[in-house]
Amino acid sequence: MATIDSYLAPGEKVLHRARSSKAFFLSDMLIGALLLPFLVGIFVWLFAFLRYSRSELVLTNRRVIARTGFASRHTVDLGLEHIESIQVGQGLMGQLFQYGTVTVYGAGKSQTPVEGLALPAQIREAFMKHREAGL
Repeated sequence: MATIDSYLAPGEKVLHRARSSKAFFLSDMLIGALLLPFLVGIFVWLFAFLRYSRSELVLTNRRVIARTGFASRHTVDLGLEHIESIQVGQGLMGQLFQYGTVTVYGAGKSQTPVEGLALPAQIREAFMKHREAGL
């Protein structure tokens, strides 16, 4: 299992790393607990854990890398010069438990949403700070 760090080029530095929020998977964990007597709960927990552990978004001094999925991996790599905006979406539960969806919009109308990230506003703030510093 390769990590995002193995994709970094020489001299590329991680500015911010966002992982999935445990609270985002709370409903999966509760459903798993209810189904535990039927042994299906173990599979629900395993599925939730794999989704949690295999999703991340990394901002480097050169690009944004997003990886999601566990059975079917989806990796998006966007150079900072091609990013038009980063938007953060949080529902009521996301605001209470500090998780949300981060969507990276690139040139050519490409978009990359990553759901359930912890402290999503920090990702956008780190990007804006780096952009203002002059790429």
